[in-house]
Amino acid sequence: RSSSRKHLPVPLEEIYMVINADMVGRLRKDELMVSGAGTAVEFGELLDTAGAHYSLNLLSDQSGMAGSDHLSYIRNGIPAIHLFTGSHGEYHTPRDTWDTLNYAGMDRVTGFACELLYDLANRPGELEFVKPEGMTTGTKNRGNPMVTMGTTPHYAGGAHIPGPGPGEAVPRGPAGGPGL
Repeated sequence: RSSSRKHLPVPLEEIYMVINADMVGRLRKDELMVSGAGTAVEFGELLDTAGAHYSLNLLSDQSGMAGSDHLSYIRNGIPAIHLFTGSHGEYHTPRDTWDTLNYAGMDRVTGFACELLYDLANRPGELEFVKPEGMTTGTKNRGNPMVTMGTTPHYAGGAHIPGPGPGEAVPRGPAGGPGL
């Protein structure tokens, strides 16, 4: 995450918007999580159109508060979205291998992202940034200790959950160790 703040290929003020595709190899039930869908007024219609073209059920988190590389851009007033196909038990283990990937799903997610990029690149004017409620600007203070439940986040809150919530328990973590 620090690289998204410190090693930019262009000055921050020249960045129009960001699409972060992180963990998009396991599309299941046609569900694509889109964190940060509400960080630009214009995202809604563009996301819906591209999602329909690729038969994707978009699970949108408007805030973008899910922790990934896009978050530092949002904190700096740049619209950003994070594409994510969900957590899985093989994450960061030797069992997370090429044969567990959904290549047809990856093709659909890539097509979705390319259509979104094309539509954004060909629209006039700037995007209208929407600061997520409760978001502080600038870089996050990393001096505070981090508390973890030992679960991988389920980022797409949906109608019944207002934001990120617990997903699967991480083996050998605080939740997975005792067998939760």
